[in-house]
Amino acid sequence: MPEENLSFLQIRLGLPSFALELYLLVIALLLAVAIVALARHMPPITIARWFARDLRNVFLAVCVPFGLRAALLYWIPAPLARVHDEFSVLLGAQTFIAGRLTNVTPAAWRAFETFHVNMVPTYQTMYLPGASLVLAMGKAVFHSFWAGNWIAVAVLVIATYWMLRMSFAASWSFAGALFCGLRFGIFSYWMNSFWGGAVAAASAAILLGGYVRLRREPSTFNACLFATATALLAITRPFEGMLFAAPLYLALFCRPVSWNREHVRHVVAPVLVIGVSAASWLAYYNYRGTGSVTTLAYVVNEQEYHPTRPLLFEQQPHAAPSRFGNPQMSRLYDVLESEQLAQAQSLHGVLHLAADKLFLLYNFFIFPLGIVFAIGIFRALRAPELRIHCVLLAAVFCGSSAVIWRPEPHYFAPLTVVVIALTLAGLRWLASLTYRGERVGAAICAACAVVLLANLTLQTYAASLEAHTTPYQLTWYRSRLRIASVLSHTPGQHIVFVHYEENHIPQREWVYNGPDFSHEQVLWARDLGERKNTETLRAYPLRRAWIVNADHMYVQLAPYAPVGAASR
Repeated sequence: MPEENLSFLQIRLGLPSFALELYLLVIALLLAVAIVALARHMPPITIARWFARDLRNVFLAVCVPFGLRAALLYWIPAPLARVHDEFSVLLGAQTFIAGRLTNVTPAAWRAFETFHVNMVPTYQTMYLPGASLVLAMGKAVFHSFWAGNWIAVAVLVIATYWMLRMSFAASWSFAGALFCGLRFGIFSYWMNSFWGGAVAAASAAILLGGYVRLRREPSTFNACLFATATALLAITRPFEGMLFAAPLYLALFCRPVSWNREHVRHVVAPVLVIGVSAASWLAYYNYRGTGSVTTLAYVVNEQEYHPTRPLLFEQQPHAAPSRFGNPQMSRLYDVLESEQLAQAQSLHGVLHLAADKLFLLYNFFIFPLGIVFAIGIFRALRAPELRIHCVLLAAVFCGSSAVIWRPEPHYFAPLTVVVIALTLAGLRWLASLTYRGERVGAAICAACAVVLLANLTLQTYAASLEAHTTPYQLTWYRSRLRIASVLSHTPGQHIVFVHYEENHIPQREWVYNGPDFSHEQVLWARDLGERKNTETLRAYPLRRAWIVNADHMYVQLAPYAPVGAASR
């Protein structure tokens, strides 16, 4: 994943985020002074007239970022999976494309055991199916899993505009939606990897937009959107989704209002029907994957592999390193998670982890407009139509602070539209400021826009540098891709035993496979020693065996010949 939670300027200058933002604030104020001086010699410009049509605004907010992303394909090429989570989510997408919800456990499955994938009771991704379903949609419609990211980001931009339009003028809503597209549709790992993020963010935007509309004008259409978004959020980021949705449901259905028959028919009934349908589908998905309608694949993986639990208050360390079939998984789970648990068992560690999450939230979603965002929170607390945004921000962040595992930006994906709305509230207030008849506030907003676009441009430049200058240690997956390409052009079916050195870094994992072992041309297996490798070969007798040392500087493919066995 790109280190985009730290901006290009922060990395190059080595400055803390807040210090860098203060420098940028000074630059913005100087730009504002220059803009005010220029405005005195120019006729007045009414930007709002340019963006008065909703359909045109949505079209531009989607097409401008996508056009730029397409133009940058040479410098920022299509992504390749390289992180455990990405391979797992892609396995789910490949399973759906094959027309199945899960897969049969392969023979000699210990050799194929890997991170974030369940091998028993069935072979499937540990993650909930939301992100995989969207990637599968991209593959089915546009013949590319990456197209699923484009679909998710497009829906996110449209949903952001749709939600903002209930609280902001068309021009402000367009600004928020365009920023959303530029921020997450060009250089972000939400677009350029298979980790997800945009799906949960889009679901939250639809959910919040549906809530606002149901409060003002209850209708069946809005209720259906509201319930559908809740279901998507539940099968994408269930914990953060629950934290996000709970305040909205409480505010909508527990407020002191007399619900008449029309409200029940147009709001409550659609929500119940869609909710029950989604819950039934998820229960069936669980049953096919884990054998229980109430047990998620995620829970099975937790119980099988993880010595810790994600939430601070449910810790029951129970696992021992011996339960793993290989030292790589033991090193990651037992060592890394034990360190995280030790940190979370002290007040200082809990506070440090909460500070890390706050820092991540600020760097990824808010920088470089932290001061504007703070102004937006203050203004939203005084505006009834925006107060719910502050409640959602507090609920998701405080609830997520109970998670002891290392945070990632997509954990906070449901807050995307909340941050954008609060930032727009701050900018809108700034735009109304005047000094001696001069529209100083509008000039400050224009200067902030210039600084923001400059930061996005530098981030895009940093992403292109990473794509073309990353050293071997961060591009091991290209070696795997090269060997897979060689074997795909070699007749027959193959099995590759992957050997790791004792100092292997578990994050550089080679052993991931598709959903259908009998039809995969290349299978990747762990080198578990001659005896177990022989057992694996007996399970796949028609495959030609190879071996690679994944930790060599220059990875070479060699025929596998066990000692004492006949050469193939």
